[in-house]
Amino acid sequence: MGENYYDILEVSKDADEETIKKAYKRLSLIWHPDKNVDNQEVASEKFKKISEAYNILKDGDKRRRYDLHGTADERQPQMNPHDIFNQMFGGGFGGFGGFNGFHFENNFGFNININGRNFSKNGPQPKKQNSPDKTMEVKLTISEMMNGVEKNIQVIRKVKCDGCGGCGMKDRNKNPNCGSCDGVGLQRVIRRISLNEIMQQTVTCSGCGGSGKIIKEEDKCTECRGDKFVQEVRIISVHIPKGIKNNECVVVHNLSDETEDSISAGSLIIRFIEESTETMRRDGYNLLVKKNILLSEALTGLNIIFKHPNGENIIIESDEVIKPGSRYKIKGLGFWNKEINNYGDLIFDLEIIFPETIESNRKELIRKLLPRRKQESIDADKFKIEFLEDNVKNQKNEKVDYSDDKEFEEYFSNLKIFK
Repeated sequence: MGENYYDILEVSKDADEETIKKAYKRLSLIWHPDKNVDNQEVASEKFKKISEAYNILKDGDKRRRYDLHGTADERQPQMNPHDIFNQMFGGGFGGFGGFNGFHFENNFGFNININGRNFSKNGPQPKKQNSPDKTMEVKLTISEMMNGVEKNIQVIRKVKCDGCGGCGMKDRNKNPNCGSCDGVGLQRVIRRISLNEIMQQTVTCSGCGGSGKIIKEEDKCTECRGDKFVQEVRIISVHIPKGIKNNECVVVHNLSDETEDSISAGSLIIRFIEESTETMRRDGYNLLVKKNILLSEALTGLNIIFKHPNGENIIIESDEVIKPGSRYKIKGLGFWNKEINNYGDLIFDLEIIFPETIESNRKELIRKLLPRRKQESIDADKFKIEFLEDNVKNQKNEKVDYSDDKEFEEYFSNLKIFK
């Protein structure tokens, strides 16, 4: 029998009709002879197999016959000697059908999957086109997300050893097949299950652990020490567009780990993560900034310089009385939104810094300047309030001493909120 139709289309045996259709479209485009001018003979054969597999698996009746007998022909094929094993275990033998970790395919080619490893009496299974994709995360600062950047990223991946070509041996022509299983990776054992009955069972080879190969220490490649793969460290430059969002991805093809059972490497998916700070973070396409201001600024007017992540210095002005927890915005100074071809807003959360203590003479001055609560003349007990520690829990406001005008002015002139 030829190759397994499911393997040809690179789908699982329980794949639905839509998955099979998508697989056919993808593979037929890759292997169409017209797109492989330099390799038409191989491409034509591959394209023929893909079409044959799809023709069978898209048809419910043909697929059922194929799953049951290993062929879509209505005439059942003759029994293959190796199918005895599948009959015994895959067909419901007494109470022994379905051993843990085993999956059997009734395709007369003695294809077996044990704990995720594929074995075949007819030789190695066909290689997959690409290895599995790989994902890595890269942090971006607020400035990088806002302005865009050409960023150098270090990529660490597994590649086949150049010294041995991925075979793990000094001599590439030497046969490393396990002597216990002759390179199959499986062993057959006979177990007695009653006085008159015996059971033949196929298990992972104890000599090679199922790999089918044993590389002696003296035969191992000096570069990879028999591992077949080495670690490659590469620096790549990735263009990051302005306004990129948190968790947005860039795909770099053929930069995943290489594997033994694939022709080429899969894609590297780079996911970008926002690196926010205590004072700046992103909210959609808006930039949120937490800014500490003085009590005097909150009462008499604000005029401070803010260094914007786009590299510009901007002056923030306000003549209004600013209340605690106030939020203000400047339109068009947020992140670029390519969907509407416009920028978001810059939003300030203003936190007022209150003095720790005030001298009595200053208190009198404040009482004269600011409105006071009208006192009511009633008989009542007086209580002095105490400071509650929870008031400052998780607060990181700067402390300011207002006791001396000179110190106050010096503080104001050297105020730096962003460090």
